[in-house]
Amino acid sequence: MSKKSEREARERKEQTEQEKLLRFSTTLKGYLNDFAQYYRQDPPGEESILLYQMGLRHLNEEELKAAFQESIQKCKFFPSVAEMLECLREWQDRQPTPGTAVSYESPKETANDRAIWNNLLSEFWDEHKAKDSEPMPGMRWNFDADKEDEAKYGKGRKESGWRSREESWRIEQEQNARIKAQKPWHAPISFRQPGED
Repeated sequence: MSKKSEREARERKEQTEQEKLLRFSTTLKGYLNDFAQYYRQDPPGEESILLYQMGLRHLNEEELKAAFQESIQKCKFFPSVAEMLECLREWQDRQPTPGTAVSYESPKETANDRAIWNNLLSEFWDEHKAKDSEPMPGMRWNFDADKEDEAKYGKGRKESGWRSREESWRIEQEQNARIKAQKPWHAPISFRQPGED
């Protein structure tokens, strides 16, 4: 690259930076005048504008706009540079970062959506009603089945408590008959008088 083209590139870069600085300065001055009007104060002088420009020069246009909008919403008085930067940080914290879920307004339900939902529900209930309501049709859980298995097969081998209805009722009746057949135990009654042996 020749010296002439390097110098031209540097001049273009400087000119672009000057245009950028001028645009930033003009935008900042407009925002500060808006602040003055909003907070019912006199417009800031050139020194104040220069101080704001020094404190906010690292911001791009979007950040500057966000800082002013947030400051107007949050500050009761004409905000300082520090208050504006704090408002900007709060705004940036609320912005979604890449890879995170963005909240959105849920879609409105239409008549077609409601019809589809009703159709799905009716299909579900029709299928549900058609099925047998018992978990194991024709079977019944019996809590005494393990005792029956122990008597049949010996200790250590237990089958499931599910039995056919007839068998479950039979086991239950046998168990109830055993319980009723047992005589209640009571302490022996003695009719002896004290002193008799």
